[in-house]
Amino acid sequence: MTGEEPLRAASPVFVRGARLMRGFATAACLAATACAAPATLTVTSLPPPSSTAATATLAELVRAHGSGGAAEIRRVLGERWRDRGAVEFDGAVVVGPGRVGTAVPLLLVARLNDLAPCRGSQAGVVVEDPPRLVGCGAQDLAALAAFVLAAEQVPRVTLIVGDSDDDIARHAPMATQVWTGGGLVLQGQDVDVFDVEAADLGGLIIDLKRADADATGLAVAVGRAAAWSSTPTLPLIVRDRMAIVPAPLWQDPLTTLASTPTTSLQVREQCRVLELTTTQARLWCSVLPGHLGEAVRDAVVLAINDAGTSTRIVDRWTATATGFDDVVVRVLQTRLRREAPRVVVAPALRTTTTPSACGAWRRRGAGCVGGVPLLVHPVERERAGDDDEAVSIAALSAMVSVVVDTVATIVGAP
Repeated sequence: MTGEEPLRAASPVFVRGARLMRGFATAACLAATACAAPATLTVTSLPPPSSTAATATLAELVRAHGSGGAAEIRRVLGERWRDRGAVEFDGAVVVGPGRVGTAVPLLLVARLNDLAPCRGSQAGVVVEDPPRLVGCGAQDLAALAAFVLAAEQVPRVTLIVGDSDDDIARHAPMATQVWTGGGLVLQGQDVDVFDVEAADLGGLIIDLKRADADATGLAVAVGRAAAWSSTPTLPLIVRDRMAIVPAPLWQDPLTTLASTPTTSLQVREQCRVLELTTTQARLWCSVLPGHLGEAVRDAVVLAINDAGTSTRIVDRWTATATGFDDVVVRVLQTRLRREAPRVVVAPALRTTTTPSACGAWRRRGAGCVGGVPLLVHPVERERAGDDDEAVSIAALSAMVSVVVDTVATIVGAP
């Protein structure tokens, strides 16, 4: 049995932020009324997969990750989907109607190289009080579990699971909208914030060398580069987030964000050491949206202040963004508002040292956002990568239901 709810443009919280989107939003959505969805678009409700099915799927993925990493996850999914016409490649597996050369309205993407390696071998097991699934990688794999179940329940959608961007690009269809895993719902005292990754940082990979092979001189240069940071500034997406998420820290946002290790990359450019030997170092340096990579490189050279140390950019990528009026976001907002009024959906800036899974798709012209609404307590998030990393069974089941309904709304119910 299918229930439908008219899709409204946004909650009052979303409209308040949409008015401040400026360059981040599409021009058509600068006025709240322009963001209204087509009258025929509705939020579809399907019977959700059972809690048992959701738990079993996540446990299977956790065990595969712990025993053989990405290759084992692909093997397990290939076997699971063999009677569904899945196509297996070296580095990717695809299920659904989309193939290379075709176009689909929505593509679900899981990039396995984003998974952190496990530090232990504990398989996914269920513990009680409260019921939760425990095992290394459980939180990040929850998004894949939801996508797997959505692809099985809504056969019109296409899901590609690949090791890297190159593996995915070689075997994926073209898409108007792309949805990747990513941001979680972090539990708070007054509200729960669902971070939807709608933008990412640009990045530079810079090699440092010394012609005289002076290891001490190289170490000094690396130390200076790692200590450098740009003057704090508020990117548009951070300002938009401030308009949506209630928090007392916004009274002095630059100081607070810049001085907090977990948020400083949102407002200032910095460098991190990726590799260091006695003869060479490799750095990753962030580039804020709207800034130039060359300016960051020049600032790093100035901070090093050593003519004996050479710098060379060996890789780079630009920052990308998707307007927060994206159809995936609007359907998620409406679906969550129906049963989770505490949840505030907010745009987030991805601040990792590697290109985002969405970056390549945005450069091809597709709208792309990352994030599944899995409720995680901040303390639980800190255990990510450990054997006791946990996912609440109730939160997993609720998230899978939201993902299934969102997919069905966009591509059509079976």
